[in-house]
Amino acid sequence: MSQGATINDKNILIGLAVVVALLAVIIGVLIYEQQFTVPEPTLTGGGSLPSQPANPAGGSGGEVDLTKATKVPKGQSPEEFLKEYYEAIVKGDYASAYGKLPTYKKAEQTADQFAQTLKGYGVTGYEMDPTKTEGDQVTIEAFQKTPNGAFGTVWVFAKQGDSWVVKSKEMGSFR
Repeated sequence: MSQGATINDKNILIGLAVVVALLAVIIGVLIYEQQFTVPEPTLTGGGSLPSQPANPAGGSGGEVDLTKATKVPKGQSPEEFLKEYYEAIVKGDYASAYGKLPTYKKAEQTADQFAQTLKGYGVTGYEMDPTKTEGDQVTIEAFQKTPNGAFGTVWVFAKQGDSWVVKSKEMGSFR
C-alpha cells in the first residue's frame, strides 16, 4: 500500500504542477494583451469630450441640410476647393482651412483648437485620389502627409443648385 500511495501522491503533485503552469500561462496572456488595450480618453481639468452631432448641418433624421452646409464658391470645383484647403494647411493658414470645413465640424471645435491640432500633426504636403462621381455627389479621399505617414480624409460634396456644398468629411485610410 505504501508504494501505491506514493504513486498516487506523485500523480497528484504532477496534476497540481500542470494546473499551476496553466494558470501562469493564462495570467501571462492576460498581462500581455492588456499592454495593447487603449484606455478610455479622459480630459485633464474636467469637462467632457465633444461628440459629433447626430444631424450634421442642422438636418433632420441624420440627413445633412444642404442649405446650411459649407458652400464651395461658385465656379469652383470640389477638387479646386480641396486643393485650397490642403495648401492653406501646408502654409500654416489654418483660419482659411477652418472656413472650408463642413458646418458640423466647425461646431465641434473652435478655429484655435483646429489650428493647434493641425500644428501637432506637422503636415508637410498632401495628395488627392481620383474623384468619384455618382449623380449629384462627388467623393474625394485626400491624404495629409506627416512625419508619421499619410492619413486620409474622405470628403463628400453634393450639388446644391448650380454649385457645390461640403456634405461631410470623415477619417479615411492610412498610407
